[in-house]
Amino acid sequence: MARKKKKKIPHRPQVLTFEDFNADEMVWAAYLDGSVIEGKIVEFYPKDDQGPAVIILTRERGYRACRVANIRRQSISRAEAKEILLRND
Repeated sequence: MARKKKKKIPHRPQVLTFEDFNADEMVWAAYLDGSVIEGKIVEFYPKDDQGPAVIILTRERGYRACRVANIRRQSISRAEAKEILLRND
């Protein structure tokens, strides 16, 4: 029996800039569990159902998704991260 032909999936366009952030930029973010993550921006999801989101590639944890409102250009303390999360919920 012949193999089934694979269907080509159309690729969606990547969003590489959003507000004043760009892809490959180093950022710090308040993650969902209250921890602080640091990494490079990979891609943006401006039409996410929870609000505009961003994918960050970190050294320790791999790819992580968080809201754009939770990212900063300078480092964030753990207390500041919890404050950011409370403000944005």
